[in-house]
Amino acid sequence: MPDNENPINIEKVKRKLADSPHRSSRRLSRELQLSRTTVRRILVDDLNLFSFKIQIIQKQSTVQKEKRLAFAKLIAGKVEKKEIGIGNIDWSDEAHFHISGHVNKQNMRNWGEEKPDPLDDKPLTQEKVTVWCAVGYKRIIGPYFHENNEGSRVTVNGVQYLDMLKSYYIPTLRRREELGSITFQLDGAPPHIAKVFIDFLREKFDKQLISRNCDFFWPPYSLDLNPCDFYLWGYLKSKVYSNPVPETTEDLKRNIRHEIRQIKEETLKKVSENILTRLQ
Repeated sequence: MPDNENPINIEKVKRKLADSPHRSSRRLSRELQLSRTTVRRILVDDLNLFSFKIQIIQKQSTVQKEKRLAFAKLIAGKVEKKEIGIGNIDWSDEAHFHISGHVNKQNMRNWGEEKPDPLDDKPLTQEKVTVWCAVGYKRIIGPYFHENNEGSRVTVNGVQYLDMLKSYYIPTLRRREELGSITFQLDGAPPHIAKVFIDFLREKFDKQLISRNCDFFWPPYSLDLNPCDFYLWGYLKSKVYSNPVPETTEDLKRNIRHEIRQIKEETLKKVSENILTRLQ
């Protein structure tokens, strides 16, 4: 009798999943000392289960959905008319990287007969670094770490964010001779929309701004339209916690810098092109 048809093996897999439906087929294989092929056949053929990828979603109101649709139509229309180039937009954001590790949602699965409610895990420690990047066509500006002169992480507020733009982002654009051609995107987080902050950005970018209180209104709950969120952060968090494993925040920052340098221009080009597909 094949292992996957053995009632004893089927019952063992069933009991393991009853304890925790988040076990991967690899882990089940290891714990039950069965081949991974056998485990997957039991899961799919005998127990009729599916592997659901865990996704974190945010509920949107009708008004929020309308704002997203209006933004997508506006930007896609501007690109189609060649009034703005999708390759001339810098998409920016910050993310926290915890020294304790991360939740790799790409590897999160839940075996069951029905799709589960969204789940999330919280880091066990607050020791972390806060990273800012701007993803553009074929290049990334960053990483920039929000920290004080002693190298300690600081909370991002309007003053801190404005200082980053003046001391780092704008000089980088000038050095690359890109300042007059870039449209700058930033979300509607409070540090990004203070009047003094928006006034500074209007002086540098005129109307080529995507954010709240700007001509191109960035819609709420639109992480899926920002390549920092739908590509960069997830990719980095799948890389920076190994080879070597970071033991300090300095190790973690070094890994982040290294992995960003390894991202190929062709990959970023495809990411930029994917934005238009998402808008459409």
